[in-house]
Amino acid sequence: MIDLIPSGATEIDAVPGKGHCAPARCQLETKIQRMREMAGMLHGLANACEGGDRPECPIMKGLGGQSC
Repeated sequence: MIDLIPSGATEIDAVPGKGHCAPARCQLETKIQRMREMAGMLHGLANACEGGDRPECPIMKGLGGQSC
């Protein structure tokens, strides 16, 4: 998780400044983009799957045989 409040901050100075938020925003936008790419890939793989007991699974092939 992205920490928007610097460690050691007090209630008085707990509001993050613009300089602290910019890198956090960039990190968040990068993660969002990666997740959108992953969602698109999974959508395509799910559409390629016809189900059943096929010996060659497009989902496993597309994931490179990786396990969780």
